[in-house]
Amino acid sequence: MEEHCNEVECLIFGSSLMYDGIIADSIFCCDVFNFGQPGQPPVYDKMVLEKWIDRSPRLQHVIIPADYHTLFYLGLKPGDDFFAITPFYQIYYDFKIHPFYSQYQFFIVHSKWQEWIKMKLKGFELPPQYFTERGFSPLDAAEKVDTARTKFRLRTLTGSDENLPICAQATREMIEMCQKRGIRVTFLTTPVQPIYRQLADPQRIVLWQKTIADLSAEYGIEWHNYWADERFDELEDFHDCNHLCVGGADKFTKIICDEWLCAE
Repeated sequence: MEEHCNEVECLIFGSSLMYDGIIADSIFCCDVFNFGQPGQPPVYDKMVLEKWIDRSPRLQHVIIPADYHTLFYLGLKPGDDFFAITPFYQIYYDFKIHPFYSQYQFFIVHSKWQEWIKMKLKGFELPPQYFTERGFSPLDAAEKVDTARTKFRLRTLTGSDENLPICAQATREMIEMCQKRGIRVTFLTTPVQPIYRQLADPQRIVLWQKTIADLSAEYGIEWHNYWADERFDELEDFHDCNHLCVGGADKFTKIICDEWLCAE
């Protein structure tokens, strides 16, 4: 982003669902940077936006995640299997929410990435398919629909209802930050497998959808909801229950470009 902030016209935020689901390098109607990162909740989205919004003079559009777990999740914490501190990424550098770690440049990262990051720190060049310059990490297609893994993911990675006011407020502040500067805001929900929708908490689905719908109405924001889009195949387009594989990401990127991002 340091290299692209003077060019970027559209920023994408969110968790790994956005990071693995949208190929910024394949969007040609505007200059896009994907700030989605594994485990990134709304409070982190807001802090990243605060850091870059006034350093991006051409910024016209911000895409905010509206996924099932987004409004109930405050992020990972030290001790989790996913947590690692590394000088590889500077995205969360010096955020006040983590005063102890503010002396470092640190990044919350899935455990499977740790070996790749160690390679990078030691001077090895990573194969190009692992990361792209503007934010994307391609995933393999799913081998099967895994019910047990879906239950685990829903149980451990969707947060708590108690987090809703904090996450909704962070989202609200992002919207107001953008609209104050005349920047367009769009809500986006990524596709998930049918098994994920079937096993998700029905009451939380209602609460999530109502919160996003209310924010959309209050601020006049479009919400593009692909949660149950039937164009996505359970195996061919997904890496697991709620992450798109590289083929699914390519399809999803083309769909959002054709339907609204590049349609105007």
